[in-house]
Amino acid sequence: MISVESFGPDCKGIAVMHTESAMKFLPVKRLSSESLAIISVGSKPLNDSMIRMAPANNAKGEPILVPISIHNYGDIPVTFQEGDIKAVLPTQEAMVIEVTILKSEVENWEDVKSPLVYMGKKIVETKTTKVLSTWAIKAYSDQRKPVDHAKAEYIHGYMRVLESQADPLLARSGWFGIYLVPKNQMKRPHESCSIVAVPNKNIEQLQALVQSTKNTLGIVRTSSALAVRCRREHIFAIRKRIFPELPLEEEGVYAPGDKLFVLKHLEQHTNMIELTQALRTLGWNDAKALKPLGPNAWSIAAPGEPPSSHVCLNGCFVVIVAQGRPTTTIKPMQSIPATAAFVGDKTQVGVSGPSGNRFDELKQDLSAQVKQFVESKMQESTCEIQALKQSLSQTNNNIETLRVAQAKTEIKIGEVEQAVHTTGESLLSRLNGMFGDLQTNICQRLDRLETQQAEDRDAKRPKI
Repeated sequence: MISVESFGPDCKGIAVMHTESAMKFLPVKRLSSESLAIISVGSKPLNDSMIRMAPANNAKGEPILVPISIHNYGDIPVTFQEGDIKAVLPTQEAMVIEVTILKSEVENWEDVKSPLVYMGKKIVETKTTKVLSTWAIKAYSDQRKPVDHAKAEYIHGYMRVLESQADPLLARSGWFGIYLVPKNQMKRPHESCSIVAVPNKNIEQLQALVQSTKNTLGIVRTSSALAVRCRREHIFAIRKRIFPELPLEEEGVYAPGDKLFVLKHLEQHTNMIELTQALRTLGWNDAKALKPLGPNAWSIAAPGEPPSSHVCLNGCFVVIVAQGRPTTTIKPMQSIPATAAFVGDKTQVGVSGPSGNRFDELKQDLSAQVKQFVESKMQESTCEIQALKQSLSQTNNNIETLRVAQAKTEIKIGEVEQAVHTTGESLLSRLNGMFGDLQTNICQRLDRLETQQAEDRDAKRPKI
C-alpha cells in the first residue's frame, strides 16, 4: 500500500482512495513499468470499470462490504483475488418485483395491515410462486414518508421470486389495488418487459382488455396514464391488438436474455433487416435491430457486447452504448483491512493504445520535455536579445542628446568667459583711472598743506 501523496509516475504499489479523489487521476494511463493501481471506494463507476464488493471493516471494527473498482496505471496489472476461503454456490435466476398497494383501490384498508397475507388472499398465483425473500414493505403517506397504517395512502416494498415463475404473478398486477413492477439489477424496470400506454380508459375497462388479450402481464400505473405490460417480444402484437387503426412501425423481435443497446448518430436511412445484417457483418453475432428511436438512433438487442463502442457504417462512425446506464450515489468511504486480496499479476497483459512499454513512454516524455525546455529557453533568449537591442538603441539616442547639449553648453561657457574678460578689463581700467585721480588729489592736498605750514611758520617768526 502507498499513500495518496506518494502516488505518481514510476511508483509501485496500491493507493486506496475515495472515488471523488480518484477522479483527479483520470484518465487512466500507464505511469509505471511496475504494478501501480488505484483502488477507488464508492459505488459510482469510473471509465465503465467493473465494481465489486470487497471485505472491509468500519470504524467499530465490524466486518462490512464496500464497493470498489481497480484502475491500473502500471504495465503489470493488479487483479482482485477472492482468497482461499471460498466456495461455489448453485444459483437460480431470480427477479425483484416492486410491490405497491393503493388505498384508493382497496375495499377494506384494514385487510392490508398484513400486506403479504392480503396478497395471498387476493392473488392465487402467490401460493404457487416461490417467493425467495421480501423486504422494506412499509406504509407511506402522500409525501412518501413512513407513517402508521391507518394514516397511510399506499403500501410499498419488494419481493424476490424465481424468474421462471414471475409471469403468472405479474399478470395479476392492477387487480385489488395491487401493482407489481419487475426490476433489474440497476433498480430500473426490467428490460425484458415493455408497456403500451392506454389513455382515456379506467381501471375496469383496462382489466377487461387485458383479460381478452393474450400474452399480457398485467396493468401498470404510470404518472400520465394506465398501461398494459407484456414481454418485449410480444409488444408489436399487443400494440396492434389494442390499437388496430394505428399505423405501427416495423419492430424486431426481442429474445429472452438479450441486452438492450442504443445505436446513435446514424445519419443514413435504413430498415430493421438491413441494419441487423450490417451489425452481424461487423462480428456482432445475434444482434438485432428492434426499432428506431428518433431520427438518427436505433434500439438494438443482443446477448453479447458489441465489438466496439464506435463502429463505421457507410464511411461514418456511430456510437453504441448500453441502454439505461446505472446512476448510483457514492457511499461514505470505509477502511479496507490488510487482508483484502489485491495482488499484482506477474504476467504481462496487452493494453489497448500505442505499442511499447513504459520505457518507450518515458523516452518520449523526456524527449518532449527536453524539446519544450530548449524551445522555452530559446524563446526567453530571443526576448532578452530584443530587449537588449532596444536598450542599446535608447542608450545611443541618449548619448547623442548629451553630445548636442554639451556643444550648446560649451558655446554658452565661451560666451560667459568672453563677457567676464571684457567686464574685468573694463573694471580694471576704471579702477586704475580712479586710483590715478585719487593719487593726484592726495598729492595736491599734501602740497597745499606743506605750503600752508611753511607760510604759518614764516608768519610766526619774529621780525628783526
